[in-house]
Amino acid sequence: MSTIVGIILALIMVVILFWVILHTVIIINESQGEVGLKMRLGKYVETLTPGWHFVIPIIYSVIKVDTRQKPLNIKEQSLITRDNATVLATEQLKYHVTDAVEYELKNSNAEQSMIQDVQSSLRSIIGGMKLNDVL
Repeated sequence: MSTIVGIILALIMVVILFWVILHTVIIINESQGEVGLKMRLGKYVETLTPGWHFVIPIIYSVIKVDTRQKPLNIKEQSLITRDNATVLATEQLKYHVTDAVEYELKNSNAEQSMIQDVQSSLRSIIGGMKLNDVL
C-alpha cells in the first residue's frame, strides 16, 4: 500500500516538474513578427525581443503580440455628401503594431478603435465634398 502511494506521489512530482520546465522557457519568434510582454503578477515589467527567454512560471507570464501587418475589412457604411447625396462606401484597413504595450495593455479593443477612427475620418472627408467630387 505504501509503495503505491509513493509511486503516485512520485508521478505527481514528475508531472509538476515537467510543467514547470515546459513553462519556464518562452520562445519569441522573429520570423513570425512577435514580441513578448512580460508580466509579473499581472503588472507589465518589460518587452521581450525575439529569442529564448527564461521566466518563473506562476509569478511571471508572457503575452505574445503579433507585429506583422494585418488587413481588416470594414463593413459598408452610408455617407452623406455636402449636397445631401447618400453614398455607400466600403473600406479596407491595413495596420501593424508599432508599440505592443499601447496596443495590448492600454486599449480594451484596439482593432475596434481603429475601425471607428477610420469610419469617422471618412465621414468627415466625404461630408465636406460634393457628390461629383466623390464620384
